Amino acid sequence: MIDKINKKFWDKFAKLYSPFMKKDKEIYEKVCEYLSPHLNKDM
Repeated sequence: MIDKINKKFWDKFAKLYSPFMKKDKEIYEKVCEYLSPHLNKDM
């Protein structure tokens, strides 16, 4: 049940997130650039 609720939420969220990120692509790239050194594959 929880998995279905989560999937429903993320499916709806993805529809909003994608256009938002395209609109603010420059900012998103800067955020990724900033975070990248602090992330690793084991996280």
